[in-house]
Amino acid sequence: MKINLAGEWLYELDYTDQGLEEKWYKKQLPNTGFKLPGTTATNFVGEKLDMELNYERETLRHLRQHYRYVGASWYQRKFFVPEGSDKVYKLFLERVMFESRVYLNGQEVGKQDSLSTPHVYDITNYVIPGQENEITIRIDNRDVEKLGPYPSAYTDETQTIWNGIVGRIEILVLNSIYVDQIRVYPNIHESNIKGKFVLNNPLHKHVTVTMNIKVRYQDKVFNTLTLTKYLEREQEQVEFIYEIEELHLWDEFNPNLYDLEIELLGFDVVKQRFGMREFTTKGTKFTINGNTTFLRGTLECCIFPLTAHPSMDRAEWERIFGVVKEYGLNHVRFHSWCPPEIAFTVADEMGLYLNIEGPVWMDNWNKTLVGQYPEHYEYLPAESLRIVDTYGNHPSFVMYSLGNELRGSFELMSDIIRRCKERDRRHVYTLTTNWDRKVDKEDDYFAAQTVDGVPVRGQYKLHEMVTTTKLTFDEAVAQRSIPVVSHEVGQYSVYPDIEEIEKYTGVLRPINFESIKKNLEEHNLIKYAKDFTIGSGKLALHLYKDEIEAAIRTRGLGGIQLLDLHDFPGQSTATVGILNCFWESKGITTSAYFRKFCNSVVPLALMDKRIYSNTETLSVGVQIANYYIDALTNVEVLYEVLDKQDVLFAGNIGKVDVAQGDVTTVGAFTLDLTKVTEAKELTLRLILKDTPYQNEWHIWVYPDEIVELDADVLHKEKFDDEVIKALEQGKKVLLTPNEQEVSRTTYGKFFPVFWSPIHFISKDPCGVIANEHVIFNGFPTDRYINYQWKELVEKSYSINIDDLPLDFEPIVQVIPNFYNNAKLTNLFECRVGNGKLLVTSLDLETDIDKRLAARALRNSIYRYLNSDAFNPSQSLDLAYLRKIFTPKPPYEQDLVDVAQYRKAFASSEAPGHPASYGNDNNLNTAWCANDYNNGHHWTVDLGQVLDIVGTKITFNEAANYLYAIHTSVDNVEYKLVVNQTGQISTEQERFDEFTDKARFVRIVYNGLPENVKASHKEVKVFVKKK
Repeated sequence: MKINLAGEWLYELDYTDQGLEEKWYKKQLPNTGFKLPGTTATNFVGEKLDMELNYERETLRHLRQHYRYVGASWYQRKFFVPEGSDKVYKLFLERVMFESRVYLNGQEVGKQDSLSTPHVYDITNYVIPGQENEITIRIDNRDVEKLGPYPSAYTDETQTIWNGIVGRIEILVLNSIYVDQIRVYPNIHESNIKGKFVLNNPLHKHVTVTMNIKVRYQDKVFNTLTLTKYLEREQEQVEFIYEIEELHLWDEFNPNLYDLEIELLGFDVVKQRFGMREFTTKGTKFTINGNTTFLRGTLECCIFPLTAHPSMDRAEWERIFGVVKEYGLNHVRFHSWCPPEIAFTVADEMGLYLNIEGPVWMDNWNKTLVGQYPEHYEYLPAESLRIVDTYGNHPSFVMYSLGNELRGSFELMSDIIRRCKERDRRHVYTLTTNWDRKVDKEDDYFAAQTVDGVPVRGQYKLHEMVTTTKLTFDEAVAQRSIPVVSHEVGQYSVYPDIEEIEKYTGVLRPINFESIKKNLEEHNLIKYAKDFTIGSGKLALHLYKDEIEAAIRTRGLGGIQLLDLHDFPGQSTATVGILNCFWESKGITTSAYFRKFCNSVVPLALMDKRIYSNTETLSVGVQIANYYIDALTNVEVLYEVLDKQDVLFAGNIGKVDVAQGDVTTVGAFTLDLTKVTEAKELTLRLILKDTPYQNEWHIWVYPDEIVELDADVLHKEKFDDEVIKALEQGKKVLLTPNEQEVSRTTYGKFFPVFWSPIHFISKDPCGVIANEHVIFNGFPTDRYINYQWKELVEKSYSINIDDLPLDFEPIVQVIPNFYNNAKLTNLFECRVGNGKLLVTSLDLETDIDKRLAARALRNSIYRYLNSDAFNPSQSLDLAYLRKIFTPKPPYEQDLVDVAQYRKAFASSEAPGHPASYGNDNNLNTAWCANDYNNGHHWTVDLGQVLDIVGTKITFNEAANYLYAIHTSVDNVEYKLVVNQTGQISTEQERFDEFTDKARFVRIVYNGLPENVKASHKEVKVFVKKK
């Protein structure tokens, strides 16, 4: 029996923390109508959001609650308890943030503070049967255990810090003898289960009880096992072995489930669902029931944009996990949080492998380390054990990590995992997700982005990843004898989809998206918003595809965890997903396409390059990755090369066998490209006949030719009088200006912003929009950027054309990142009077004999200029062009270092390496910390408050220093202006652009490579030259 407490409650917000002292649990609370389950936000209670749209970093950080409340809040209601003797009463609060205190009929029952599991109170001694009882609950959502505001379980970046109770709120009415703490340990090798449970006898009756134990599979009921137990203590442990008559294993392909029933004769029946599965490790791979699997995972960071708290609804988890499966994934990592029971239940039914984490994200940069506070030594072990105990029976629960990117006491972390393993070995464990570190004896697997400094993520090898299809992470995997999981793969920034704004019909306001929309309107770019999203999304999709394939090609790799299939709307608006944060399509791609390269079986093409001359031979090796449940036998492998829908080449590699759990090389083929006489973008497709598996890649083939520019076309590198005169005479002009001759420019780059252009300050663009135009007849291109553009945009700069008429459309528009909105181009044309002008900032000259795509585009441009087709439809006055092509003034070309020889100080100094060596204009000296610890910092005093525009750090060596830059006007209060803690660069010189008024600049070293100390040769702090 259950007494449902959902409904309207009395409430009072305890703004001044007077409730405990004044014993509010003994009075009637004054406010009515608070609906539980729910939160202060869903009840429109708390501090109303008062924030204006602007483009400040704080506004763009994350979604905001319309109503926010942090502190203690009291909830109260009455409920009737029927007459009954020998009953046990337990209060069940399914999900609370953070601490609950319960009072019944004016008496204190107790307090709990789990962020991951239900708060359950035995209220038997406080309940009065046969009458109304009054319950008062105090919820305090402040950080009572000093975890910090960063884990997904407790943060405003995603789910928000909410106050209330969500999920089931009820009183369980139990018999005087009852069963709980059921544990089911499957043994697939002997086809049985070992069961454990506790018989509770709170009234200390001396009695013999009989238990009938049986198992159901679908509509079949297996044999009954009968046990008896004489009770005399309050709790008795019962263990049993039950033989499973029909073995049906649980995995991603066949999520078979059984139901254990324990009937306590004379009392009641309890049930526990379980699956017969064994998830473990073998060498560097994971296995499920003896078969090798490859984890194709994505993250869930507690992102629920309508409720701002975890969904407790079955239908929502069915929808989310349905999308995950639809996109070919088999795994979800819950980043620094644990989902509610219903998520496990749905994952059990759908066949997903879940990586659960404790509510912990503690690192140098967020100023909280594991073990930093005494509370950690009690709370963190207890919370991990609660998670394992509460959800351990679910077959979907296969992996556990203490949290995300943890630093601090690894001794404490190791001890927690040791205790979890002693409690439950049905899962595999690791101390922390991410950080390149030594393997601990308790680590069953290793999740990181580098392994002993060797990359296991594509962002460290982007050039190789996109120019070939052969990248693997074999070297990294070889550093470990346990499975390696590639950590947070992707993080390619996609321009925010402002059409998403209208979806926020719940408790959150998308003020970051609204501010971006307003800024687009102010820059007259709003009409390009969807193009920006799709164009940047297509680039991200190409990169996700290649990184996933590189991982799948790596035979010894355990798996990947994407960041992310869907958006992360916090941490400075990190819209890195192919899907939005509602798990809905942005229109970038389809699940069917995604499954071509993200699936249990994936055909893989091995090519040294993607861009060819038609005088070359295309050589393709063929592999098949097979992580299906069975080997593939006698499967026929076909290939074809298509020009749109026309098949240019086709062939058959033959019939092959492909072992389960491996990447098998099955053949190769070559094609003579002389058949391709025109510039083509072709599609190479591999097909496993009579199966759903196929994959495809774009390749580009160009004629081996050089087109010269006709004499009647004037080619100039400067907009000068000669150009103006030619235009006035009605001539054709090609202008390829040097960057210094253009007033406003931005550097060109192919790869998009990492994570967020605010979190990691960046002006990096996010792709291009190539409008349909005859100029591309010899350079086939889609509307959005693809790999043939890489060598072009990397040798280019973008011209800012904000000052041109609003309706002016360039041939190629560069997509800015959302923090640097501007109308940018690297190719445009116009009519000037009777003259015709084509302008490009793409380098079409340097090493043109080695750059096939650049040569092809130049040929196509020259053919266009030489022809009558060169007839621009848009006109510009000379005044507009003069403004664009006004050379940069010297003061904008030059920056001044104001840190040189200024007073410097540091948290520590190694002998012979004082702080003063860090800004002495001498690259033969260096400041260095006195040990290898993270967290050291170096500070320079500029002598006065200045308008800073950036810094340049020359590190002591070329290595992946993870650092942050803080500024201050008084050396007391510091603020973060640059956070490069998550970046992957190993460049020795790093320039960070930002604007701030400050006197003190501090470099904080949050993360260091192994055997590298915090150190730099020189720090320069720049202001603009007057």
